[in-house]
Amino acid sequence: KAAAGEHVIASPLPGVIKQINVKEGQTVKSADVVCILEAMKMGNEIHAGKDGVVKTIAVAKDDSVLEGTTIMVIA
Repeated sequence: KAAAGEHVIASPLPGVIKQINVKEGQTVKSADVVCILEAMKMGNEIHAGKDGVVKTIAVAKDDSVLEGTTIMVIA
């Protein structure tokens, strides 16, 4: 669960994390692509959605995720 002021990036659909483009503690802009989620043989860009700092990365490369799974938290 995210605290006040935190933004949770959740998986929009089931798939596999193919690439993580940021590290914990890194500053990001809302339009930045933070990871690539492969679903149905297509790479989907996952954007930060909020300016801030990456607080937590909850997945690793090649992890399978379900829809709604927390990928990372931006504070």
